[in-house]
Amino acid sequence: MSRQTTMIPIRGEILKAFLSRAQLGQYTLGEKLGVTRKTINEWLNTNKIPPQRLLSLTMALGLSPKEHSQVLGDPFSEMVIQFRTSRNVKVPSNKDLEIREVAKDFFKLDDASIASRHIVRLQDDDPKAIANSILKELGLSADSITFDGTLKALERCNIFVLFFDFGDELRAVKAQAACAQFGTRSVIFIDSNEALEDLTWRLFHELCHLFCGHNEVTAALEKFCNDVATEIVTPTEFFQSNKPVLKKKFSAPKSHWPNMIKSIARSLSASSEGIVLALVDHKIIDETGKKYLYGCLALLKKDRLLVSSKIHPPTTYPELIDFWLQALKDPDKMKFLELQNRVQAALVDGRMSIGRAADLLKVDEKAAEELKLEWQKETIKVPEEVG
Repeated sequence: MSRQTTMIPIRGEILKAFLSRAQLGQYTLGEKLGVTRKTINEWLNTNKIPPQRLLSLTMALGLSPKEHSQVLGDPFSEMVIQFRTSRNVKVPSNKDLEIREVAKDFFKLDDASIASRHIVRLQDDDPKAIANSILKELGLSADSITFDGTLKALERCNIFVLFFDFGDELRAVKAQAACAQFGTRSVIFIDSNEALEDLTWRLFHELCHLFCGHNEVTAALEKFCNDVATEIVTPTEFFQSNKPVLKKKFSAPKSHWPNMIKSIARSLSASSEGIVLALVDHKIIDETGKKYLYGCLALLKKDRLLVSSKIHPPTTYPELIDFWLQALKDPDKMKFLELQNRVQAALVDGRMSIGRAADLLKVDEKAAEELKLEWQKETIKVPEEVG
């Protein structure tokens, strides 16, 4: 039995206008997309298109993200997406559209529960004051910051964190993160190539941009957000109040220092590099000690665990199926799979097409079909026997 192709609505009259602007006939566009002129004509007249063709159509016509949304006529046309790149370099349009579509999927699948807290725009020139204000708004204590605790606090404010493979194109423009905002909800995208130990600092850096309402990226704003994130993850109060103890510890032979750095980093949910910088800033170690520790960290850098090690599925079958069946039950992985968790629920109850679910889970449609069946079985409760 052949499966009926899933179609999504488009505004055919808008698409015709963009075809005319690009001076492309239906036959030529069909050649670019690998379909017939009759198929293009059908899309235009029925106002429907297969979702997997939408991105290639957009690229063929050279549409901007806003024009892409106009073709869809969807309520997300006003969604704001901001990338943080080196020197405000514009990201490739295909990656902008890709992340935009993922953000739209997430907002559609999110149940939009009422937030117990809302983002309050913060204004202050003092990084320490902003750091304290962010923690207050999130209901977090400065002496017990953890990545997991921060994620839970953010959900109460309708702020979610998604881990996304930025790929070579985004890394080429040094894209560190992106933020999508729609109504009262926000999604922060972090590259899945980020090291696990850097996540808490990276997250608070992005939150500083979000809470302060930064609409651009400048060297000054980047430094400000760096200082705010550093104050939260490696607080001045900790190093000042523990300075005598720390100075005594770091009077030990240097061969012991790397392990001490790791211990402090774990206790503060910080990176080892961040701890070294804090120790120098608070004059607990000198520049010679910093150079020694940086040399040690450079040797260990290749062994640092990345987010991708937790969430990227294998490419072989059936290991790929087994990965997704287990990953969305594993608390250690689920915190990195917020989007995929929603895709699972939507796939099971029919709110998402097999094709789109396959794209988001990075599997083929056959695997997506199999996963849907397995997940549906898990939702069926076996009646308890009456004794």
